[in-house]
Amino acid sequence: MDKSNKYRPEIDGMRAIAVIAVIINHFNKDFLPNGYLGVDIFFVISGYVITSSFAYRKSENFTSFISDFYKRRIKRLIPALIFFVIITSLLTCLFAYDIERFIRTGISSLFGMSNIYLLLNSTDYFAKPTEFNPFTHTWSLGVEEQFYIFFPLIIWYSGFTKQTLKSYRNLSLALLIITVPSVIAFINLYQTNPSFTYFSLPTRVWEISLGSLLFISIKKNFNFLKYLKIIPAKIIIFCILLVFFLPISTAVFSTLAIVLLTILLLVGIEKDKKIYDLFNNKFLTYLGKISYSLYLWHWGILSISRWTIGISWWTIPFQVLTLLFISIISYKYIETPFRNRTFLDKSNIKFFIFAFFSIALTSYTSYFLILKNRRYIYLGPKISIPSGQPPGNFKMINSEKNNSQSFFVFGDSQSGHIWNYIKPILLEKELSIFINPRLSGLDIKREKNLTRGKNHYFFLKEAFKYYENNMKENDIIGLAVNSPNKISPLTINAFEEIIERSAKKQINVIIFNQIPIFPTSSAVLCIPTWYRPTFSINENCSSIQRSDLLSINKKSFDFYKKISDKNSNVFLFDQFNHLCPPNQIRCSNKLNDQYLYEDGSHLSEYGGQFLSQFFIRFLKKNNIIN
Repeated sequence: MDKSNKYRPEIDGMRAIAVIAVIINHFNKDFLPNGYLGVDIFFVISGYVITSSFAYRKSENFTSFISDFYKRRIKRLIPALIFFVIITSLLTCLFAYDIERFIRTGISSLFGMSNIYLLLNSTDYFAKPTEFNPFTHTWSLGVEEQFYIFFPLIIWYSGFTKQTLKSYRNLSLALLIITVPSVIAFINLYQTNPSFTYFSLPTRVWEISLGSLLFISIKKNFNFLKYLKIIPAKIIIFCILLVFFLPISTAVFSTLAIVLLTILLLVGIEKDKKIYDLFNNKFLTYLGKISYSLYLWHWGILSISRWTIGISWWTIPFQVLTLLFISIISYKYIETPFRNRTFLDKSNIKFFIFAFFSIALTSYTSYFLILKNRRYIYLGPKISIPSGQPPGNFKMINSEKNNSQSFFVFGDSQSGHIWNYIKPILLEKELSIFINPRLSGLDIKREKNLTRGKNHYFFLKEAFKYYENNMKENDIIGLAVNSPNKISPLTINAFEEIIERSAKKQINVIIFNQIPIFPTSSAVLCIPTWYRPTFSINENCSSIQRSDLLSINKKSFDFYKKISDKNSNVFLFDQFNHLCPPNQIRCSNKLNDQYLYEDGSHLSEYGGQFLSQFFIRFLKKNNIIN
């Protein structure tokens, strides 16, 4: 019997290595920078295994074929997911603050749509705030479930279930048609649109398809496989470990490499008895069997830990034991019983009605019963930090005075909180105000998920172009972008281009200097409470050494000063020194027991109002307003 026609326990061992790599990476990215690529290993294995299951399952007609497939998928994925979503939603409501987006992510995962939900919300998988959403990791389930929508159709209409030579050729051709444009899109779009590339099926399907093509190749024993088998499994394992330790900046290369190495390992692992026995040992194969539950629960446990006791050397053993315990419970009492149970199997209609009802009930429970009542069950400190952003939908104010100046503020989200300290004097002077953070409120098709520099260039350039014909002499332009650590050449180009064109029209430009940035996604995480002891809170959560911040921001500060000194129509408003005066050793996110920030990088309404007094003096000193 060839190895494509039997259960391959070493694949469970590979699943175990993949999920361990993912978990280590999510505990601390510094331990295993590219460990998240374990998900890509899962994709390849999934394509291989799902094609194998189709190859040896006969169906009398299309209806029975498609219904049997979806019943198996629902039994395999949904019961454990429902259990996870309900328990995690409840726990999150106990400890986390402002969690509606989290719960919506969890609910969308029940319908295989969490990757799309995260994408539509411009989520950056590698950003700090993502770590606090306990359902972020379900994006990969969304990719697989969306793949399962059309893949059975390809299987059926290719004739693959009949196992003829023509059917293998048809399926291979269809998969190649999918794979080639998908991998090209992945390579080309990763730099310009990383979130779309990371979360979407079109740029991920090639990984699953290659796993499927590998099964076909092994089943038909294609000649090229003998060349792949020459590579020793030990070398492949070493290369996989090496890729896991590469920096995240190598993402495109690393993803391509891990997919290729997974394929090579699936082909040649049986030729190396020691490696085969290693992947076939009882411990690894058991971890592989429970890998779905391990994957489901690890991120939820880590997210809730970040809201509570934190993650440090002394908490990790407790968190690992909790993960193992609940994953074993989920596998033994949720996954296995539902997968093996034959209830409702005689009636497809009853089965799918029951499945839909279960998902709908879970969604209702999570959103209406848990989320809407979180104020009664939330156990943490109740604080209210009014947003520093402009009014709803970034409404603009137009003065009725025909000869009044206009004030245009362009940039990323940093330009939004400026509203709270420019409005008092500008409204008093009856200036027209146009604030467009990230092009909000403008009829411009916004490009999403660009790199920081391309984002800055796009936001600044497009907003300026939108208003340029309506700008007149003595109008004012404000430029504000988030530029810690470094300032991109594209950002510099955008500033220089706008300043040059503004000078020709005798328009003044105000550059808003970088504000201090804190390593937190919510001010509530800086507040000690009974489940969040003081020693578990990041020492820089509420205050940071001023000298450290100056060092981090030196390049952007130097550029802002240089360009304002060089151009007579450019003025620099130094937000940094007002929020963190030179006589302070540490910069704080609070003043007079009021929060200056609504999160780690955006001012609250109070923070904006605090800066208003300095901004008024700044405008008067430089005679910027008529």
